[in-house]
Amino acid sequence: MDPSLAEEILRDGKADYICLGRGLMADPHWPNKAKAGRVEDIRKCICDDRCLEDIMIDFVPMSCTVNPIIGKEKEFEAKLPRVTKKKKVLVIGGGPGGMQAAVIAAQKRARCNIV
Repeated sequence: MDPSLAEEILRDGKADYICLGRGLMADPHWPNKAKAGRVEDIRKCICDDRCLEDIMIDFVPMSCTVNPIIGKEKEFEAKLPRVTKKKKVLVIGGGPGGMQAAVIAAQKRARCNIV
């Protein structure tokens, strides 16, 4: 859901509250980004139902196409040591893997070019 649509629904009295399900799985920082006006930074759910298929059909832990670390956040953070020296990073490919690589590079303060 787009934050402006959520605000409009609340403002017009069409709902008392908004509940985010898959949107929060795709980007757990959705509310903070919306509040800060960083709507363009919100990682949007692509509604492919991969999360539901995993837990309801395949009976495996949930995964997400756009958030590869869902359910493994603490484990993932432990494996990413901070860099002490800036590096140049070239990401080839703009699919979910390439985008995640660019996000991680940015979080580590690397200079990143996406091709």
